[in-house]
Amino acid sequence: MKKIAIIIAVAMFFSGCTNGSQELEQAEKQEEKEVVIIEEKKQEKVEEKTYSELILEEGHPTYWGSMKEAKKFAKKFPKNIILCNDTYGKLDEAIMFIESYGSSDKIEALDIYTRNIKSDTSLEEALEIARNYLPDKSVLENYSVAGSEYIYPKEESGKEECYYLLELYIKEDVEKDLDLEARITLIIREIDGVVQTISIKFGKPKWMIYLTKNGYTSKEWGIEKTPELK
Repeated sequence: MKKIAIIIAVAMFFSGCTNGSQELEQAEKQEEKEVVIIEEKKQEKVEEKTYSELILEEGHPTYWGSMKEAKKFAKKFPKNIILCNDTYGKLDEAIMFIESYGSSDKIEALDIYTRNIKSDTSLEEALEIARNYLPDKSVLENYSVAGSEYIYPKEESGKEECYYLLELYIKEDVEKDLDLEARITLIIREIDGVVQTISIKFGKPKWMIYLTKNGYTSKEWGIEKTPELK
């Protein structure tokens, strides 16, 4: 009888050890799960922060702004912003390409790759971004709207890209010593209603001068008659 009691006690002891081990293992798993969830949440926050900083954060580059200041801004995101012909950063990862010519400190071309920021950027969202990247009002007041176009492919061309084009020309009475471009062109490129890129630069691409030859046609966009860019 005494032997049986000892056996039962030993069995209960090892049973308790097993249960304790299982509880410890479950606790460790739960802890690991919590750590993973926390890390995922941290990653989500980083992505959200990156989006806001790179696109609409105060101090972001603007067309005809300072290249020197743009370089300072780009140092925070070396993989996402490409300056001129810098070798770092891949175009398929970039959200912005900024260019100046020669020794000029002026940003003379600016491309924003919305496809690498948000997979379903609408035209309205693109216009909001464009408003923030065009020069400030003190510069824009020296320009007048020359016209706007919606450029789309002919049905038989097999092309799928469409373009929204807005051209601003400098006013005739503007003083030459203000050091301004003669024109500013905004081009928004989209595929199937989703904006892929936003470009702000001097003049439109040469192929747009020969739309028919390149399988495209156009009609008035009329953006200058709406409050979107005011």
